[in-house]
Amino acid sequence: MFGARYLTPPLGLITVASLLPDNWNVRLIDCNVSSLTTADIEWSDIVFSSGMVTQQDDHLALIKQVKDLNKFHVIGGPDPTARPDVYENCDSLVLGEAEVSLPLFLKDYFYSTPESIYKSSNLQADMKKSPAPRFDLLEFERYLYLNIQTSRGCPFSCEYCNISMLNGVGHRAKSIKQVLLELQQIYDLGYRGVMHVVDSNFIGNEQHAKEILLGLKDWQDARRRPYLFSTDVSINLADDKELLIMMREAGFNSVNIGIETPNRKTLLSSYKKVNVNRSMPQNIREIYKNGISVIPYYVLGFDNDDKDAFVEIMDCIEKSDTPLNYIRLLVAIPETALAERLKKEGRLHKNFDVFPENGDVLDYFLNFETLRPREEILEEYMSLFKKVYSPANFFRRLRNSVTMLGFFQKAPRLPKKKMFLFLKGAIQMFAISGILSSYKYEYWKTLFYCSFVNYRALPYTIGLIACYHQIKLFESLMSERFNNEIFLLKKEMKSLAN
Repeated sequence: MFGARYLTPPLGLITVASLLPDNWNVRLIDCNVSSLTTADIEWSDIVFSSGMVTQQDDHLALIKQVKDLNKFHVIGGPDPTARPDVYENCDSLVLGEAEVSLPLFLKDYFYSTPESIYKSSNLQADMKKSPAPRFDLLEFERYLYLNIQTSRGCPFSCEYCNISMLNGVGHRAKSIKQVLLELQQIYDLGYRGVMHVVDSNFIGNEQHAKEILLGLKDWQDARRRPYLFSTDVSINLADDKELLIMMREAGFNSVNIGIETPNRKTLLSSYKKVNVNRSMPQNIREIYKNGISVIPYYVLGFDNDDKDAFVEIMDCIEKSDTPLNYIRLLVAIPETALAERLKKEGRLHKNFDVFPENGDVLDYFLNFETLRPREEILEEYMSLFKKVYSPANFFRRLRNSVTMLGFFQKAPRLPKKKMFLFLKGAIQMFAISGILSSYKYEYWKTLFYCSFVNYRALPYTIGLIACYHQIKLFESLMSERFNNEIFLLKKEMKSLAN
């Protein structure tokens, strides 16, 4: 989309690269945007790799490929840390935070005595000593936007979340000096555009967030505001008017927020207490009014969900007027409190922690025995998804959000090549959505509306419509996949009944 091959670069790997000895020659191969060749592996003395659960199958194939070429292979990252037994055939596992565990491996490697596994255990990295990632290894044009990190951890311990397992309970942060140094390195390398702050919860420590925002505002002003920022926060952002204004003035124009569900009983049972006793639509609209758009995250499949769960979510979305909404089914992630509880109850599926061999992420959802019939949950999920993303509903919310935002950040001045790619992408979307699609009437209606209401909203509008095109493609695949599963489940139930 817009010339990019993937959303963001592998921040973890380029951080690992910065922890390696200065005299090592490093080559970065991001398999999301390019192919790893045999020649790349043969060039190396040692291979470091990392990945998430959705990349598990390819990662296991890489282990065999590296071993066949007789190269030393070190693996780390979120999925290996959660499921080390799945990756046991590599040479060394470096688990947890690399700032803690990687130096232990390197020390043994220099003496030719590397062990099979290294853990950070209960030790946590001192973020004020964390090195700046090797942004110089990236090819910026391959990514839709770049990412940085200012802190790790979250003050909340939700039952289904693995942040506390990966990063511990609490909040650890880099200094403002470190953050600005990283931004300056990216700026000097020529990147301009969108920057996502990958903190688990950027406002986990509100005082630290405000210190970062003050520094960001001054830094941005001194350089003609080269970046628009987005990040992940909790819903209590809506409670702090000063923080909202500071985020907007620093250049933040979008946040992701885990709503999960409006159901109070479910929120309490999953320890998402920060969301309890709130009007989610009112809080979301408050954030919008301050010039920051919201992408809420919703989940279906909790034990306390009843047949009205999807109705409650739909009502929340419609009242909030959020165009994009990330809606997924619950997953029991290894080492979380949810997985531990389901294990005690004997409800985890066999190999629940192994990604499906067919590579289908839809097979990974609901990796446990649900209290309600699985086919009912799948039907409700499909019904909710299709209703949320019907052309009439999506484009109406998009138009309403333009009015509700009122304030739009001025777009950064992009390099000529990136501007060309953006315009090329916009023309492609014009052809796909404005001429060939079944929703072309809504497309033109929305574009004309935004042009008259606030022309500065056009990049925002075009970006969301591009996302909508991808969502409709996913909807088609998801419907076919889940309809087949529902058919088989109902057939099995009918057979058992007879």
